[in-house]
Amino acid sequence: MMREDLQVGPTQFGTAISSFMLAAALLAIPGGRFGDRVGPRRSMRLSAGMVCAGMLGIGLIANSFSLLIICLIVAGLGHGLSNTSTSLAIAQLVPENHHGIAFGLKQASVPMASFTAGLAVPLIGLTIGWRWAFIGTPIAFLIIFSLTRGLESEQKPLEIKVEKENQRLSLLLIAIATGLGVAAITSMLGFYVQSAVDRGTSVGTAGVFFAIGSLVAVPARIFWGWLVDQYDYSPLRVLTALLVGGGIGFALLGLVESSTLLLIVTLTCFGVGWSWSGLVFLAATQESPNAPATASGVVSAGSGIGGLTGPLLFGAVVEKWSYTPAWIMASLWLILGSITVSLIPRIQKYSYSDNYRNRNLV
Repeated sequence: MMREDLQVGPTQFGTAISSFMLAAALLAIPGGRFGDRVGPRRSMRLSAGMVCAGMLGIGLIANSFSLLIICLIVAGLGHGLSNTSTSLAIAQLVPENHHGIAFGLKQASVPMASFTAGLAVPLIGLTIGWRWAFIGTPIAFLIIFSLTRGLESEQKPLEIKVEKENQRLSLLLIAIATGLGVAAITSMLGFYVQSAVDRGTSVGTAGVFFAIGSLVAVPARIFWGWLVDQYDYSPLRVLTALLVGGGIGFALLGLVESSTLLLIVTLTCFGVGWSWSGLVFLAATQESPNAPATASGVVSAGSGIGGLTGPLLFGAVVEKWSYTPAWIMASLWLILGSITVSLIPRIQKYSYSDNYRNRNLV
C-alpha cells in the first residue's frame, strides 16, 4: 500500500528502512551519554517526541521518497535515544533484584510491536488507509509524557567515571555479540516466510508460524529475565546458552521440510534465538553502573550495525546459492556470538565487573 502510493520500488524501500536503522545506530552512543547527564525523564520525552514527529510526518507529508527518508531518519534518531533512555530509567528506578524481568519486559515490546503492526494492516491500512496508522502516533507520545511525570523533574548530572580497561573490553564484546545475533535475527525476520515457501510450506502456513513465533518471543524474553532475577544467574551465561540454542535452531531452518518440524524449529528460533536481548542490556548496565545509558548505547550501536549488514549478506548468499547455506551462515553468527560472550567471564575473572561486585557488597 505505502510502496504503491509513494511509487517506491523494493530497493528504495529497503534503503528507507536502512536509513532508519542507521540513524538509530549513529545516535545510540551520543544519545546514551546525553541520557546519563540529563536523566531518564528528559531523554525519554525527547526520544518519544522525535519518533512521534517522524511517524506523524510519514502520515501527513511524506508524498515522495526523499520526504520518506527524512521522516524515517528523524524517527530513527528518536529510536536510538529511546533504547538508552529506557535502559537508564530501569537502572535508576527499578530495584536491582528485578532488573532482569524489567529489561525482559522492555525488550518484549519489540516482538509485540511487530505483532501489533501486523494487525494494523487489515484493521487500519485496508479500511481507512495506511497513513492513519502513523497519524495516530501522538497518542503514544501523550501516554509516554504522562507516564514520565512521576520521574524526578530535576535530574542531577551523573559523575561519569572512567571505566576500567576490562569493563570497556567487556562492553565491546557484548556489542559485537549483539551485532552478530541481530544480524541473524533480522535475516530471519526478513526471509523466514519465503524460505519456508521455498521448501514446500504454503504461504498461509508460513505466515501463521511466523506470527506464533513472534508471540512466543514476548513471554520468552520476560521469562529469561525472571530466571536471572529469581536464581541470581549470570546473564552472560544464560545469554551464551540462548545463542547456542538459537544457532542450532537457525541451522535446522534450512534443513527441515515437514510442517510439524518446521513449527518446532520456529518456536526454538523465536523462543530461544530471539529472546535474549533483555539479557544483553542487563549485562551491559551491570558492566557500567556509573553510565548505564552510555553502555546501552554501545550495545544499541552494535545492534544497529548487525541489523544493517545481516540481511544484506544473507540475501547475497541466497541469491548466489540457496537458503540452506544462508541459514547455516546465520547459525554461525549466533554461535560466534556465544563464543564472544563466553570470553567476558574470563576477562572479569569469572565474575561481574569490579564496580558491580563492590556495589553488591555495600
